[in-house]
Amino acid sequence: MIAEFNGKLNRIQIKTSNEENNGAIKCYCRSSTNHTTNKNLSTYENDIDYFVFYNQQRDILALVPIEVVGNNKSISLRIEPTNNGQTKNIKFFNDYSFDKILCVETLHGEPKS
Repeated sequence: MIAEFNGKLNRIQIKTSNEENNGAIKCYCRSSTNHTTNKNLSTYENDIDYFVFYNQQRDILALVPIEVVGNNKSISLRIEPTNNGQTKNIKFFNDYSFDKILCVETLHGEPKS
């Protein structure tokens, strides 16, 4: 999909995501041309600007920049806080809501340091 925001046309790959039991949603970030063995996996680096992950169980969307995903096979986006209260290196689903991503990048420009 192509969407215009942030002053340019952005290439977007849409994927569904599955909820895990530990309060996180696992989002797969690769494509396979052989779905039986998953031997031919390829990343989307240099092909897209964003992923949109749709979680059907909760009917929510996340807009994740490709820089966050990199060449990872999957990422986990937390819905609930961790049991031990850890927040370092944790990606929260709500941090990638359309409102937050588009508001910062489109309406207000880059965040100020």
